[in-house]
Amino acid sequence: MRCPLRVMIYDGMGYLKECQEITRPSQEDERPYDTGGISLRTAQEDRLHPIITIVIYYSEKPWDGPLSLKDMVMDMPPELERVFSDYKINLLQAAKK
Repeated sequence: MRCPLRVMIYDGMGYLKECQEITRPSQEDERPYDTGGISLRTAQEDRLHPIITIVIYYSEKPWDGPLSLKDMVMDMPPELERVFSDYKINLLQAAKK
């Protein structure tokens, strides 16, 4: 799996986990939620912590992989590019020459 897609999935799973934790009922909170799927109901004031993933690349060769999801998809017409949700990675090259 190419790096932007993998990072996007890991970040998404992290947000999903936190969202599930926020929506767990307790004795004090009778808030309804749905654990049967991805659709989770949260209160309007609920906020997630930001997830910042840094990819550390340590090779003598320079990075030649994609830096965003857009780099991985086929060419799109401009009208699709405007609505496409790109996902960029934070890349740290430890041995860039």
